[in-house]
Amino acid sequence: MDTYATQFFNGHLFAKIGDDLWIIDTGAPTSFGDPDILTIGTLEFSVASDFMGMNASALVEFIDHPVAGLLGMDVLGKFDLLIDAPRSRLVLSTETLDLQGTTIPCDSVTGIPTVEVQIDGHFNNWFFDTGAQVSYWQDDSIADYPDAGDLTDFFPGFGEFTTQTHYVTIELAGSEFSFRCGSLPGLLGMSLSMAGVNGILGSEILKGRVTGFFPRRNQLVLGVAETASGSLPHSSWAKWYDFAYEHSFGAFYTQLTDLTIRKITDIVDAPAQVVDFGAGTGRLAIPMGLEGYSVTAVEPCPGMLDQLKSKPDSNGINAVLSSMQDFESERKFDLAICVFTVLLYLPNEGELMRALRAAHNALVYGGRLLIDIPSKQIFRSYQHSDPDLEREITITDQGNDVFLYFENTLIHTDDGTSSYTDQFPIRYWPQSTVRDLLDKAGFSLVSDLSDHFTGSGCQYWLMEKRRG
Repeated sequence: MDTYATQFFNGHLFAKIGDDLWIIDTGAPTSFGDPDILTIGTLEFSVASDFMGMNASALVEFIDHPVAGLLGMDVLGKFDLLIDAPRSRLVLSTETLDLQGTTIPCDSVTGIPTVEVQIDGHFNNWFFDTGAQVSYWQDDSIADYPDAGDLTDFFPGFGEFTTQTHYVTIELAGSEFSFRCGSLPGLLGMSLSMAGVNGILGSEILKGRVTGFFPRRNQLVLGVAETASGSLPHSSWAKWYDFAYEHSFGAFYTQLTDLTIRKITDIVDAPAQVVDFGAGTGRLAIPMGLEGYSVTAVEPCPGMLDQLKSKPDSNGINAVLSSMQDFESERKFDLAICVFTVLLYLPNEGELMRALRAAHNALVYGGRLLIDIPSKQIFRSYQHSDPDLEREITITDQGNDVFLYFENTLIHTDDGTSSYTDQFPIRYWPQSTVRDLLDKAGFSLVSDLSDHFTGSGCQYWLMEKRRG
């Protein structure tokens, strides 16, 4: 088993093997590059100098990034692969590897893996191609899906092309995902059709999770978007969450909570139906319940939700264990809340779009969404020390607006000293991106409330669900 550092650049996955960077491309049957001999562990592979007219120099021109070549299925097919995006590493093993998650059976066409994808109840056969920046779907109905902007991509043998992309929700082995999908031009699209394939599952599916690709067993396994320890953010210290924040931020923590509750009472009167996404330990849900609102608290971390339900004033709160993007409800709400930096836990545009659509689907027409967008200034390391709490948070820039959050904390009480660590990826979202996706999800801006929350480090918007 050998482990290699990885990075994403412009949607392409690179692994550093020896002194060289290689593109990891399950959509290519043949590897090519310079040098002509590649050593992985104890195995040596002969590498062609070019494939379908493309060599390493041409590859560098297309991707605008130094690279020794491209690793295709002739090499990758000899291994079990773990693509660990949160920790920027690739594991290649001739031994059997395992991963817990959504298991998707694979087949292959011309040596390239294929998976079954379901869209709006219809089954499709797609290539699994880690070399593709986005996914592709050769179907005229793609134009009916929300626009996601233009994209320039390339394929060996066909060269560079530009496509309009759309956000398409797909189903893989019963699990739902939302990705940017484009359409392949002319001859390239025809080549897929001749192979009995009508789409490509691209590299976006790798981001924010550990992915297992086991070609010798014909399996693709999608792990959950997880932390480095394999648990959800905050699960290791859920019981200390309130204690840590109250000590770290003192009066400001209470003031921001009170400001938010006052603004909610301005937006909608009790006993309105309110859904609180990323509810945590009930910082907003419980005060809203006490104000007379009918509150549904949605939280993905079981430990945090347990803390909420253990509080005396939580009676009457409908506590739901779910991420924002996976939330579904027959009940329709007058107000949805997505504040206190919920967005930074969403790893890619597909998941952000799914989250915003879930909020849209949860609301009545004309219902409101109160949402905050964290500014880049909050993505910085932080230390706090007092007699009861020693807290050190390190934020490391991983590139492409992704940061690694690491926390090491000591808590001193009469019962002794407790400690915890936590580590997980977080994402900065530019306001322009969030605004564009909100519009595509069906929201209109009612007002910018940021001045009401000065000092929070976030932009606050009040949105409204449009009809149609």
